[in-house]
Amino acid sequence: MLRILAQPTMVAAIGGRGHGIKRRILALVTIATLLVLVLAACGGGPSPATSAPTAQGSSGKTVMAISDAAGDMGVVTNISMTIDGIRVHSSGGAWATVSTTAHTYDLLELRAKGVTQLLAEVNLPTGTYNQVELSVSKVIVVDNKGQHEAKLPSDKLQIKGDLEVNASTTATANFDFLADRSLHVTGEGQYILAPVVKLETRTAATAEVQANNEVRIQGGQVRTSHEVGMDIEGSMEIGLSIPADAVLSIAASGKVVQPKGQAMAIGTIKAVDSANGTVTIATRNGNEIVLHVASDSGINISGQKVNLTSLAAKVGAEVTAKFNAESKQTTQIVAGGDDKAKAAAGAELKIEGTIKAVNPASGTVLVASNSGVDVVLKVGADSKLQIDNAALTISGLMGRVGSRVEATYDANTRTVVTLQAQGEATATVTGTIKAVDAAAGTITVTTQAGADVTINVASRSRVLVNASVATLATLKSMVGSAVTVTYSQQDKIVTELNAEAKVEQSVNVSGVLKAVNPATGTVTITTGNGQEVVLNVTAASSIVADGSISSMVQLAANIGANVTALYNAQTRTALSLKAEARSQGIGQASGTLKSVNVLENTVTITTKTGSDMTLSVSQSTKLFLNSALSSLATLALNLGAPINAEYNTQANTALVLSIQTSAATPQPTPAPPSATGTVKVTGTLKAVNMLANTVTIGVQGSADLVLNVKSQSLVTIGGASSSLAALATKIGSQVTVEYNVQTSAVLSLSI
Repeated sequence: MLRILAQPTMVAAIGGRGHGIKRRILALVTIATLLVLVLAACGGGPSPATSAPTAQGSSGKTVMAISDAAGDMGVVTNISMTIDGIRVHSSGGAWATVSTTAHTYDLLELRAKGVTQLLAEVNLPTGTYNQVELSVSKVIVVDNKGQHEAKLPSDKLQIKGDLEVNASTTATANFDFLADRSLHVTGEGQYILAPVVKLETRTAATAEVQANNEVRIQGGQVRTSHEVGMDIEGSMEIGLSIPADAVLSIAASGKVVQPKGQAMAIGTIKAVDSANGTVTIATRNGNEIVLHVASDSGINISGQKVNLTSLAAKVGAEVTAKFNAESKQTTQIVAGGDDKAKAAAGAELKIEGTIKAVNPASGTVLVASNSGVDVVLKVGADSKLQIDNAALTISGLMGRVGSRVEATYDANTRTVVTLQAQGEATATVTGTIKAVDAAAGTITVTTQAGADVTINVASRSRVLVNASVATLATLKSMVGSAVTVTYSQQDKIVTELNAEAKVEQSVNVSGVLKAVNPATGTVTITTGNGQEVVLNVTAASSIVADGSISSMVQLAANIGANVTALYNAQTRTALSLKAEARSQGIGQASGTLKSVNVLENTVTITTKTGSDMTLSVSQSTKLFLNSALSSLATLALNLGAPINAEYNTQANTALVLSIQTSAATPQPTPAPPSATGTVKVTGTLKAVNMLANTVTIGVQGSADLVLNVKSQSLVTIGGASSSLAALATKIGSQVTVEYNVQTSAVLSLSI
């Protein structure tokens, strides 16, 4: 019998960061899913929820259940997860279906009742299974601001581990989902769930199923004990997770992207360039990423520490890498199938930033990371605290608020392993670049006084060329250029380096990216006057998209993007390329507005070629009239006007609609109450219902108005575009609303 249950435990804390870039739920949720495998001969147990696959020879019965013994979740009051499929994968290469029935489970309700609930029951052949797949169709999170649907990088959770089903014995697998490392919130308030799971499997265990379907597991031999996590591409691997300082967002294409913070990636090694200190990784989703190896980057092959030259012999091998999402500088690379090394790589994470607050009473340090995310770290008895390599206590850190800091911490508990605060011992030199050794990770600067200074460039170093993010390899072609370097006198590691390309040797060009040829290493730019400029791109060229280091392969997906390039006039080699990255599947159209369907939320555009294009308008569509935010109802008054559209080519959904008129545009005229008119009223916001998408307005001298907020409704707070969730924080405020009397649909609402 195979029994699958979940026994979550949660301990919550809430953390945030400034500037509204990202809020993070620090809620520890462990969901223990117990896979109990018993022979059918054992008998007993509930009936399966779905039909069982045909089993050849001996088989085991599969029973699934879920429970939650969590603690306080802070502002989160409900976590509802819909699982619509479960499969197990045998070592022989075949998948067996455990369940195809969709069930929705409120984890916090299970916690409140203290119950373990059965999910499904099927028969499985005996043998060895090396993977379990959970299909999650929806996750709903309810917090103090309303209901939110969480985005998963992938709805298929493929969790690796050895699970052996033997005759006359019981095998178990225990899955602990860690919500504090799984649940993330973007700057726009959208939840992202990238599961991190602790897995333990056992053979010859004892599984006791009570009459009320509760299960108790005891004894047996542990076969698998490791942690598996998901990256932003949806792949799951041992030691993988999205770090606490990650800045995440959801692109127009629906993909999860990470522009800043520490990142992790898995795939295979495609190329190693020892001379320029780079490693190219082909990720499991078919993307390529070029990472730069710094002087302090850790490289591990099958449990052994090696250098970049040794890594060149491992092209094609599996690889896990930790790196800075913005600069693409690696902190650690693990090559080969060594599970222990992968686990060790994910067990400790690094954060760099400034000390924002210290609380000796609670034993915590608040670090404002370089990515802009605030992270709370715990200081334990074994934590090693230093300032300029001199030991100190947490009380001693109180006088160092505002100081630069670098810390490593336990990924699970967020307890500090080492914390190095920087004192005042820094130096700044100005001069010219004399030499660059990308392999050794050093730069030599000839100062204005004529002295040569060799400084180390590490993974934490910030390198800029003409104010754009760059790498050490970029500086190789800039010998003789002016440079200013700030570095630590203690270890001579660069804090920030600013280089300027020689004006007499370089030329700037701006335009639209027309073509990218990774094979020949060239890009073609069409300038504003129609001239085409073909530039050579080398390993030393700095390629930046939306502020983050990019590659030729990634640049090829952004044809049509605006681009600025700095290149050598003699060799026509690009020193830097800065592109305004465009998501795949994004198109543009221009023409005239033919029709607007307010009820169906669509617009039809007659393009310049004479063909008609109909686009859907969603709640996230930005609508502009003469550069001012507008509504779909207002756009309907401007049929025949010139319109520009940016839209998702896959979903045919408008992202931006912009109309420019030469004359003043008529606005909706308030009408007296009638079957078809619109009315504008002023009153008090009394209630917001996130589930029903309604607002209640108290109007003096009349009954309360309950109005529907649609995707095309224009909601503003203080003149800025806002959302229904934000309105929920403004109960009692004065509000002006324009609505359709017939449908009670809000056209515009402002506070």
